[in-house]
Amino acid sequence: MFGVLQIILFFKVWGMTNDIRGIRDKYLKDEDEKEERKRNTIPKINKGIKPMT
Repeated sequence: MFGVLQIILFFKVWGMTNDIRGIRDKYLKDEDEKEERKRNTIPKINKGIKPMT
């Protein structure tokens, strides 16, 4: 009986790790999108203007 419960617990924990992986992937994807938006909204320096010397 105890062995059956251990097997059930093993598969339950395995299923939870897959859920965590999905959450982590979604979170990291959202963070990457935020960083990309941040990079795109930073004003670019005008390369056509040369500094006065």
